[in-house]
Amino acid sequence: LSQSIKLLQKTSSDLPVKVTNILSAIDAAEYLITNNASYVVKQEAKGFVQTLVGYFQQYTNWVKNSLTAEVAQCKPISNIVDSAEIVACSFIIDSVNTFW
Repeated sequence: LSQSIKLLQKTSSDLPVKVTNILSAIDAAEYLITNNASYVVKQEAKGFVQTLVGYFQQYTNWVKNSLTAEVAQCKPISNIVDSAEIVACSFIIDSVNTFW
């Protein structure tokens, strides 16, 4: 029992210093929160908005690239299909409509 008491006295001797250090750290954290919280929130919100704008810019670039590189390549084929439809419907089918 005496050894336990001695050990407890030895370990508890620097306990007030540790408690004081913890209280100082809490005070510093409280000061930072009260004085810098709005700044930190603004900075994080600004970063989030910039990330969203970046995603939107990437999407618009992808759409532009898709339209110019992939869809525009099919334009001659689209013109051929449109011309075939005009020829088939306007000249052939419409001329046969008189027999219906």
